[in-house]
Amino acid sequence: MASRDAFNEELRRLSLDAQEFAKPQSKYEALDWVALMNREGHEVDWLVEDIWPEFRHIHIHAQRKAGKSLISLWMAVHLAIGKDPFTGAAMTPKVVAYYDFEMTEDDIRERLEDMHIAPESLGNLHYYLHQPLPPLDTEAGGKALLEQAVAMGEQVIFIDTMSRVVQGDENSSDTYINFYRFTGQPLKSAGIAMCRLDHEGYQEGRSRGSSAKGDDVDIIWQLKVQDDGTQFVRKASRVSWVGEMVNVKKVDDPYLTYSRGALSWPEGTKEKAKELDAADVPLEVGRHIAIRMLKAAGFTPGKTVTLNAALKYRRQQVPRTGSATEPLTRGNRFQEQVRTGASGLWEQGGGVYERNTPCPRPPSRAVSERIQSMTALVLVLLLAGFVLIILAEWIRTVLEQQSQHDEQSSRLRLLKELDKHERDNTPEP
Repeated sequence: MASRDAFNEELRRLSLDAQEFAKPQSKYEALDWVALMNREGHEVDWLVEDIWPEFRHIHIHAQRKAGKSLISLWMAVHLAIGKDPFTGAAMTPKVVAYYDFEMTEDDIRERLEDMHIAPESLGNLHYYLHQPLPPLDTEAGGKALLEQAVAMGEQVIFIDTMSRVVQGDENSSDTYINFYRFTGQPLKSAGIAMCRLDHEGYQEGRSRGSSAKGDDVDIIWQLKVQDDGTQFVRKASRVSWVGEMVNVKKVDDPYLTYSRGALSWPEGTKEKAKELDAADVPLEVGRHIAIRMLKAAGFTPGKTVTLNAALKYRRQQVPRTGSATEPLTRGNRFQEQVRTGASGLWEQGGGVYERNTPCPRPPSRAVSERIQSMTALVLVLLLAGFVLIILAEWIRTVLEQQSQHDEQSSRLRLLKELDKHERDNTPEP
């Protein structure tokens, strides 16, 4: 009897082990909170600096004939070429899709001629004019748009305009809930950025129709016509580091161009810049390093939008005139550089130099470059070590599971043999 009880107990334990191994696995990947909170942050990557962060969805609305299609075409062209549309800074070219349901071929040609854009430079711009795209508030429409983007390698999508691509009632929230379900969410999951254009209604400052239009996007901009250009006014945003407004200057002669206008700094920008100076934060660093250095110096980082503005403000205060052998760029750590009048002298870091005297190369630049190289090497070694640790752990787990399986199989065979032996040796009554 003792042998049979032991056999039954072992079977029960093995059954529990089998149930443990057979537990259902989640179909969806949940966030790892520890990894998320300990992850090193990265700097913001912009499609259009201060207006459109990479991978994000934005909504632009304006009154009729305010130039939203024109300025959107300018943005699309320059993203495809590989230039920031308004600062002119070089960037990685994007494959851009522009879905236009309003203009004609003659309109587009005229605008490109006004911009002085060569047609051979537009290889990355896929312009779809009045194409039979199914409504984007339906499953068929969202699927068609996503499949086209994936097939053509498109990273950025413009929709001009929103009211032309939905079949539901413009005043119904269901229309835009369905748009997000079938189009917006799949594009965002695929890492494809989107810019939607829309008309304003009778009430200035908001899109026409249901307020649900703006529920699913990351940033809503209103375009306002100015005497010398256009102003982007932030109406809503789910990201804290986008400013309240961006001024864009328009020039029509000799050809059409847009550029950044006068900057308006958020409240507290200059005070935060003084704190960055006091903490000896280099000009070239980003927000995350600046936060650590501010805390180490006893300052609070404050709001993200104010800190970002202060970092940019400090860089733009550096003079960019004179015959310095090395231009004063973002990578140079020049501080406390102020004009000292019309005498041709200027002050830098406590020293006074003639205007035509080459500026001394700050030693911290070379040190910074060496530190960056060493940091990159350390990161590569850490990554390699991490991969080896994961590989070793996987091998250990496989061997352990195999060992457990072999042990359980041996126990079962032994128990079966014992049970058979006991039955064979038990005399029949």
